[in-house]
Amino acid sequence: MGLLIFIIIDLFIVLKETNGIFGPRVQEILFIPINVIVKASKSEKMTLVINLTFIFLTYHFKMWLEEAYFPNIGSNSVLLIDSWTGHCPNIISDLTPAEKHITTMIIPKGTTGKIEPLDVYGFRIWKNFAKRFSDVVIIG
Repeated sequence: MGLLIFIIIDLFIVLKETNGIFGPRVQEILFIPINVIVKASKSEKMTLVINLTFIFLTYHFKMWLEEAYFPNIGSNSVLLIDSWTGHCPNIISDLTPAEKHITTMIIPKGTTGKIEPLDVYGFRIWKNFAKRFSDVVIIG
């Protein structure tokens, strides 16, 4: 018997904005499909530079859990996350609704690029395509 995986979660995007909020012009023209959640941040990078940044990025993780993940899963779910400290399992257990059971699995540090599904089956393919495309453009 094979394993069948469905990806049903809304896309959650954090875009860089100078002040951490979308200006009136951007709000006016920004197209947001119904299955996309868009948030603004002063930084598009998920790095831990100072404690304030950690708190801010943890806040985005909480928003993703509450606005994208929990509303779209059944009563039992497996959440596979990397070992980045902003993905704190305590946050997940603290926010999990009583009617949901979440099994959290953590990808070991240093192995994300080898076993994280999106890195292996999404980003790696895209990066190879972009590299070949740029090589052709530069050579051509």
